[in-house]
Amino acid sequence: TLTNTGIVLSTVTLGAGASLTSQAGGTISAATAVYAGAGPATLVNAGLIAAAGGLFAVRMEHGGSITNQASGTVSGASAIAIYGAAGTVTNYGQVRSNGFYGVFLQGGGTVFNRGGAIRGDGGVLVRYGAGTIVNDATIAAGAGSDAVNLGPGYANRVAIAPGAVFAGVVNGGNAIGATVASTLE
Repeated sequence: TLTNTGIVLSTVTLGAGASLTSQAGGTISAATAVYAGAGPATLVNAGLIAAAGGLFAVRMEHGGSITNQASGTVSGASAIAIYGAAGTVTNYGQVRSNGFYGVFLQGGGTVFNRGGAIRGDGGVLVRYGAGTIVNDATIAAGAGSDAVNLGPGYANRVAIAPGAVFAGVVNGGNAIGATVASTLE
């Protein structure tokens, strides 16, 4: 278990099963700010995690869990990317991408957007596994892009709270009449 309360200007690499808490006022800034390559890891952020001149603010290769608290900001060309296995992202703060999707889950998974916003050229992209998106706040994409894009062939689910905002297309992944249906609640 690692706890950050200061300023880190190099990649923080997490091993399998490791956890990192970056507290309010803490900053991690590098080309890839947080990297988990050996197995699933857990990240709790209340500070700033930024990809400085690089691509990923957070990159996890084998699934994992990220909670971005109300005071937290995760920012990069690709803010959060979880590969290889299902991922879970819970956001109360700001997730900002300036080139790709704010959140990319390459092995399926769940995004709980409880407060704040997820913004990017695209909002949330889920591939190669079922995706569940629960939006109580704002998920926004650039002009002509998808706020949510879920993979075809999976029983995907999008749940929307009263007052929640999607700026952009919400693509559930499955065409009408497909053998697998996506659900909008």
